[in-house]
Amino acid sequence: ARTCSDANPPLPSSLSSSGAGGDLQPFKQLVALSRDFLATALSYGKIIISEIALEADQKTIRPSEVGGVAGGLKFICREILFKFAVDAHGIYGGDDAAAATVAGHELKGLHAYLQCNIRGLHVPLMCLVDYLGFRLIAMAFLPVSAHSLAYGSCDGGNTIHCCDAQLRGMMKRACAALNLQPHYAGLAHHSQRTWLFSAADLEGHVGSDGRRYLLDFSRSMPCETPKRRGENLTHLFRPEFVRTYHHRLSPDAYSGFASSEHNATTDAATAFLHSVVSERVYRKLDSKLNALQLQCSSMQCGNSGRTNGYCPFARGVHGGSDGVLTPVFSLRVTEIVHREGLNVRHLGRVYEIGLFSPSPLRTQVCAVVMVEMLARCLKNMLRARLRHRLVEMTKPLLRPMTELLVSFVNLVLGSNVLSAPFWADEVLPAMRAKFCELTLRGNGDVDYCISSHEHHLFKQKVALLISRVKRKSETWQSVLLLRLRQLMRFELSPTAEQRLEERADVWESERPLSASDVVSLGEGIKHMNVISFSEGYIHLREALELEHKDTDLALRKLRSAICLFEAVLDTNATDNRTLRECAEALLLVNKILKRDRRRQSLTTEMQETNDVLRAEEYLKRAISLCPRDATSRVVLAQHYTQSGKNEQAEELFLDALEINAFNATALLHYSNFLHSIGGVEAAQQFKHFSMLVAKESRNSQ
Repeated sequence: ARTCSDANPPLPSSLSSSGAGGDLQPFKQLVALSRDFLATALSYGKIIISEIALEADQKTIRPSEVGGVAGGLKFICREILFKFAVDAHGIYGGDDAAAATVAGHELKGLHAYLQCNIRGLHVPLMCLVDYLGFRLIAMAFLPVSAHSLAYGSCDGGNTIHCCDAQLRGMMKRACAALNLQPHYAGLAHHSQRTWLFSAADLEGHVGSDGRRYLLDFSRSMPCETPKRRGENLTHLFRPEFVRTYHHRLSPDAYSGFASSEHNATTDAATAFLHSVVSERVYRKLDSKLNALQLQCSSMQCGNSGRTNGYCPFARGVHGGSDGVLTPVFSLRVTEIVHREGLNVRHLGRVYEIGLFSPSPLRTQVCAVVMVEMLARCLKNMLRARLRHRLVEMTKPLLRPMTELLVSFVNLVLGSNVLSAPFWADEVLPAMRAKFCELTLRGNGDVDYCISSHEHHLFKQKVALLISRVKRKSETWQSVLLLRLRQLMRFELSPTAEQRLEERADVWESERPLSASDVVSLGEGIKHMNVISFSEGYIHLREALELEHKDTDLALRKLRSAICLFEAVLDTNATDNRTLRECAEALLLVNKILKRDRRRQSLTTEMQETNDVLRAEEYLKRAISLCPRDATSRVVLAQHYTQSGKNEQAEELFLDALEINAFNATALLHYSNFLHSIGGVEAAQQFKHFSMLVAKESRNSQ
C-alpha cells in the first residue's frame, strides 16, 4: 500500500486557481511544501543515480520491490518513490532515451489534468531528476492501494474499473476540457467493455482519506499514428494540439485497449500536425524574426545607431557583422513551437520547409532551428555516453564523468581529425533518426544544403549556416555550446567562459576545453508548472506592495516573477492565467521605469518597449485562448487607457462586462476610465454599482 504523511500531502488539481482575491497563503503553502519535496528528491536522486553500478548491499539507498513492468530499479526514501526511466524490459527496443521521453509524458500528463482545475481531484507531487545521463521519476506517496482503485486499469487492461460516480463525473469534465474522445475500453477478447473518459491505464483512486487521486499519466494524451514499435507510447500529441484540434481524439487509439474505430481520426490528426501545423510554426518563426529585426532596426535608426548592445524581445542580443541586429539565437524556439501544438521532434519538418521557402529570412529560421536540433541531438548522445560510463564504474567518481564530457565537447567542436568524420558518421544519422523527415537536401539554391554525396561536409555546412546570422564577435561553436550547456546544465569556470568569449582562435585547437574548465556537471530537475506559477505569483503580489516603498526590491521581484512565468510558458504555452500574470508583471516593470527618471537611459527605453510589446502579446493570446476571459480584457483595457488608446480600452471594458455584468473589478475600472475621459456622472453610477456588487459578493461568502 502507498501511504501519505504530512510531509508529502497531495496536490489538489484546483489549487492553481485558488488564491483569487489576493490571498497568498495557498501559494505560499504550496511553494514551501514543494521546495522541501524538490530538495529531498534532488539530494537523494543524485545519490541513487551515482550509485547505479554498485551492488544492492553496497548502495546507500537499497532498491525496493514495488511492482510494475516499465522502468528500471525502484527506490523508496523519505516517503518518495524513485523510478529509473530506462528501458529495462525492452518495451522501447532497448532505447533508454525513449524511456526518458515517456517519463516526460508522465509529467506533461499530470500538468494537463492539473490545468483542468477540477475541484476535488488530486494529483501527487512529482518531479524528474536528470543527472549523469540518467533520469529518475520522483513521486510523493499517496494513501492508495490496489484495493482503492475506482477508475481505469492497473493490470494492463484485464480489469477496468469505473465504479465511483463522483470520480467518473470529474473525469468526464476533464475529458471535455482536454478535448479527449470518450470511448469503450477493454482488451479485444473481452465481451464487455467499459465506457471511459481517459486512457485506460490512467488510474483513479479513492484514497483512505476520502479524496480522489489520479496516477500514471504517461498516456494521458493520444498518440500519433505509430510507424515503429513503441511509438504509441513515445510519439504523443502535445496537450496544446489536442485541446485545439477540430475533432476529439482518443488516448487509446493504437493501444490495444480500444477498438480500431478511433484510429482513422488519429491518422487524420497526424497528417494535419505534420503538414498544416509544421507550416504554421515555420511562418510563426519567420514572422517573429521579422518583427524582432524591424523593431531592432527602427530603434537603431531612432537612436543614431546607439543600441548599447540591446535588442527588444530577446535578451543578450547584439549586432551582426553587417550592423543589423540579429535576435536569432535568443529566440525562445520551444515556446513558439509548443504554443502551436508541435512537438520538438518535428523541427526537422520545419527546417525542410525553410529550405524551400521563398522568404528572405529563411536562413535565419533554418539557423535557429538547426541550433535547437543539433543541441538536442548532442544532448542525447552525451547522455548515452555518460550512462554507459557510469554503469562501468566500480566507484561513483565524478572526475571520469567530467573528462568524458570535456572529450565529447572537444570532439564535436574542436579542430581535430576525428571531428568531421564524427559529424558525418554519428551526428548526422542521429539527427535524421531523431527529427522526422529531416533530409537537409533542399532544392540546391542554398549552399548549406547537403546532397547525398556531401555527408562528409556536414560540420562545415552547419558552421556556414550558423555563421551567416551570428554576431561578428561570436563563433558558431560558442552559439552551439551555449545551447548545449542550457540543456545539459553543466557550468564552466569564469576564466573558461572569458577565454571562449574573447578568443575565437581557441576553437582552432584540438582541445578547446580541459577538465579544469568544468565547475559542475550540472543536474536538472523538472517539476510541476503550478510550483513555478505559485512562486511567480507571490513575487508579483509582493512587488505590488513594494511598488512605492522599495523600488529596487520591487523590480527584482518582478524580474524573478517574469522568469518564472515564462518558464511555465516554455512548457505550457497555452496557460491562460500565466499569460495574464506575466503581462501584469511586465506592465508593472514598465510603469516603475517610466516613473523613476533616475533609471532613464537608452537601454531602459528599449527595455520598456520590449516589456510593453510582450505584455500586449501575452494578453491578446490569453483572450484568444479563452474568449470569455473578462479579467485579461480588463488588464489590457487599463493598459490601453494609460497609453491613450481610449477607443480600444472602452471596447475591451464593454466586452468584459458583456461576459459578466456583475464583475466588480471590471465595473470599478470602467468607472475610473469614464471619469478619466470626462464622463463623471456615468462614472459615479458604475462606481456605485461596483460597490453594491462587491458588498453582495462579500455577504455571500
